[in-house]
Amino acid sequence: MNWYTTRCLFKSMQDQRRSRDGQLVEYRYFLIQATDDTSAVHRAWKIAKSKEHTYVSDSGAKVTWILAKVLDVKEILAKELVEGTEVYYTYSQTKTQSKPESHRPKRSGG
Repeated sequence: MNWYTTRCLFKSMQDQRRSRDGQLVEYRYFLIQATDDTSAVHRAWKIAKSKEHTYVSDSGAKVTWILAKVLDVKEILAKELVEGTEVYYTYSQTKTQSKPESHRPKRSGG
C-alpha cells in the first residue's frame, strides 16, 4: 500500500439566506492509503464524502458542508512518514514582466 495526499473542495450551503460576500468554500487535505492511483482517487472520494456534515449556526441558519470535488491526489514518495515529510506540493508559474518595475521612490520636484 502507498500513501497519498488528497486535496478536496467543500462548499458551504445555507438554507436561510445568501451571503453578500459569495459562497464560502474550504480546501481539505486527507492522508489515505491505496494500492495505486486509481484506487487512491476512489478512496479519496469515499473519505471526503464521509466528512460532509450539517449544523445550525449561531445565527440560526442551517449550514451544510458538501463535497464539491476531489481536486487532486498525489502519491507521497517518502519511504516513511515522519515529522517534516513532504506530503503535498503544487507547481505554479508566475508571469514575467517585460519591463522590470523599479522599487525606488520617485523624486519630487524638479
